[in-house]
Amino acid sequence: MTQPPTVCRSCGATGLSPILDLGRTPLANALLTAEQLGRDEETFPLKLVRCRECTLVQITETVAPDRLFREYFYRSSFSDTMLRHAASIAGVLIEARQLHTGSLVVELASNDGYLLQYYQKAGIPGLGIEPAENIARIARDERGVNTISEFFDSDLAVKLAAAGQRADVIHANNVLAHVASLNGFVRGLNLLLKDDGIAVIVNSANPVKALTKKQVEQIFTGDVTDWSAVGGSGGKISIHTRNTSSGTYSDFKELAMKKRDYAGGSQKMAGNEQIAAEVGKNSNGVGYVGMAYTKAGGVKVVPVEGVVPSAKSVQDHSYAYWRPTFYYTNGEPSGLAKQFLDYTIGSAGQKVVAQVGFVPIK
Repeated sequence: MTQPPTVCRSCGATGLSPILDLGRTPLANALLTAEQLGRDEETFPLKLVRCRECTLVQITETVAPDRLFREYFYRSSFSDTMLRHAASIAGVLIEARQLHTGSLVVELASNDGYLLQYYQKAGIPGLGIEPAENIARIARDERGVNTISEFFDSDLAVKLAAAGQRADVIHANNVLAHVASLNGFVRGLNLLLKDDGIAVIVNSANPVKALTKKQVEQIFTGDVTDWSAVGGSGGKISIHTRNTSSGTYSDFKELAMKKRDYAGGSQKMAGNEQIAAEVGKNSNGVGYVGMAYTKAGGVKVVPVEGVVPSAKSVQDHSYAYWRPTFYYTNGEPSGLAKQFLDYTIGSAGQKVVAQVGFVPIK
């Protein structure tokens, strides 16, 4: 059974412009046996379109993933070149990320364990996620690579994170092009990687000692406008947020406000330092900052649901406002960019991260 989309797989827009129609084709790697040659071969539409809104190029027909991938005949380890590359990239990342026996490397669509075997040989725990049951069995039985036979999505990421299996490194080699639900897959990456925290701060003179998640939502959306409504002294609440181009602006909106709009009159600041400075000067001020900025003068951190943001409470998700953070590069980093990345995620850089108050990646 196939499912032709009526909207873009990524942004949901309806404007899909045709690019190429290759008619009906059989499934890749679904080679016929001698006994099947006289039968009609199953074929599927192969049409290429482009979304006019987000420009994603995509095919129009989705073959059920179980039909495509539950039994699969391609093995990555058939290629000596692929094995050499796998050994090389594992060595590079073990050094660059300072991976150790307490780290976790996850590969999505991990095939027969061709890559994770090299982490395993170095004593680095790995987890393969491979939907093809026959291939996952090979990874477990022949290479001893811990592999689960599942399709990766945000639901699986939630289960893994809840079980304490958060990743230091995630590999996904030539996978996204085979995924029908792009947004669910990428959302799962966010959930599976280790995190950072966003702290709610008030002026140090504010008598409020703690807030619930509901009260935080009410404050920042403008449902509550006076501190007396949440246990404080009377005074009009003055809200300070990041500007609209900030990732923290949208992250906090999603984490704390159920994606509702900020209260009218909220003062938008260029950075964490500015928010901390303004809240520190205003006895009725409230804002949010990265954890490294909670030591600024004149402010205090407010526990949310009784939990203070810390490296431990962010990593175990007992603190409500945690999030993954990422570096983005224009292609594979090199030169100074690579040196910078290697330093910041290496042992020396991570020591600095902890010293200034952010959450280390391990």
